[in-house]
Amino acid sequence: MAIASPISDSRTALVRLPEEVPTIDLMGVRVKVVVTSADTAGSWALLDYTAPPLFRGPLPHWHSRTEEMFQVLEGTLTVHADGVRSDIPAGGFVLIPPGVVHQFSNDTPDPVRFLTHVRPGGVDVYFQELAELVRNETVWPPADPSRLRDLMERHDSYPPAA
Repeated sequence: MAIASPISDSRTALVRLPEEVPTIDLMGVRVKVVVTSADTAGSWALLDYTAPPLFRGPLPHWHSRTEEMFQVLEGTLTVHADGVRSDIPAGGFVLIPPGVVHQFSNDTPDPVRFLTHVRPGGVDVYFQELAELVRNETVWPPADPSRLRDLMERHDSYPPAA
């Protein structure tokens, strides 16, 4: 039995069975939203992210207030943080504090699966809005890059300084 109350209410527990986890499929990526921002009153979110083989990942970016944590479950995740490349195997962990320019990719012929814990929450809403933007565009990246830039900025994601 699932209890739908937010876990930020310390008097209740959140139980979400596998079939109840919302899933976003986006350009070959599968994002399962294990814990939503709404579940935690916006304080954090937890995603189960599967990147396909040879997935380029997001462009380099940084966050002013968002902290990201990656726990690799299967495969090898490549992370670039402040210009340093790290290949993180299953069982490995990465913490990206605010202000650090970073990106991740899957440079292998196998899928990579990792948990992404983001604090404060909001990345789940970002992925929902990104999926909607992709669905509504005729080409990708969008002909009008300001739409993607605006989405990213609304969710505390910025390109590195030129």
